Amino acid sequence: MGVNHIEGADFRTWQRNASTRVLQEGESITTILSWDQCDDGGKQVDAGIYTIGVYYLYAPGDTSGTWDLSEAHLRTGTATILVASPEGSLQKHMVLDVGAEDNGVTSTLVALDCNAMKGTVSFDVEIPEKDYEVTPGPAGLLPCNVSAYPAATYRIDQGNPREFTDMDFICDTGSAQIHRVHLYFEPLPADAKQMDIHVSKFGNHEGSWDFPIDLIAQSQPPTRESLADEFVSFLKKLFGV
Repeated sequence: MGVNHIEGADFRTWQRNASTRVLQEGESITTILSWDQCDDGGKQVDAGIYTIGVYYLYAPGDTSGTWDLSEAHLRTGTATILVASPEGSLQKHMVLDVGAEDNGVTSTLVALDCNAMKGTVSFDVEIPEKDYEVTPGPAGLLPCNVSAYPAATYRIDQGNPREFTDMDFICDTGSAQIHRVHLYFEPLPADAKQMDIHVSKFGNHEGSWDFPIDLIAQSQPPTRESLADEFVSFLKKLFGV
């Protein structure tokens, strides 16, 4: 049993139980695990997203209790836990227009959204290649990871570089070939002042694209209207309207 940070580091482990529990057909077992938000050294962990898991081996057996360990399979039961910052989480929607160009790739940071569960930054990316073949979806758009796949990190208030937790894409298959890239990160503390994003690669293009964000410059919650306006603006860029 153990606790892992979303970036992969182990923070807390419990010794496995060496005993064997035989479950009859239809029988179940409940495991109760309490975590005090401390690591193995007894120190409070940082705010962030953690996974707590129970790991066990399952092997078929017969009624005499004989186990065939050659057929053993690892099974897991996990849950995601959000450890909130003592200051609370930043709640913010920012419409941005921060551009950077390198190695033929132009990228524009267009939005930042933060809430208690996650943060998102959105980019419009234009790459030189415009002739690869893909199957278009509705209105020429489809989810993909072709050509604009980024390698990126971020820092908060000049802290250590951190990895984004996830990403996704919407790719234009028309003449403009502007890709909308979303990068996701852990909730930010409410008192965060600066976010710096560094991208070192878009698809096959290596370079340096840097995006500083002043988190105290403006503060407005996202609305249906603002999100709709952002999407309409994206569509206009795609179709050259």
